[in-house]
Amino acid sequence: MVTITDKKYSEKDSELMANAMENVKCREGVCLSTDTKPLDWENGSILLEMDTGNVFVFDKDNMTWRGL
Repeated sequence: MVTITDKKYSEKDSELMANAMENVKCREGVCLSTDTKPLDWENGSILLEMDTGNVFVFDKDNMTWRGL
């Protein structure tokens, strides 16, 4: 199962971030190496495999996850 993680912001930043986040499409998430990685995320989205420590960035043009 892929879990999308949310960044936390201070209350001071919450109004600014609420407006800004409406246009943000990149996601960050965690999964296991055996999970199927989603192909409907935006370019530049990031996944961390919890069991291997590998980090992947989504290349939407080529519809693939690239290891860092």
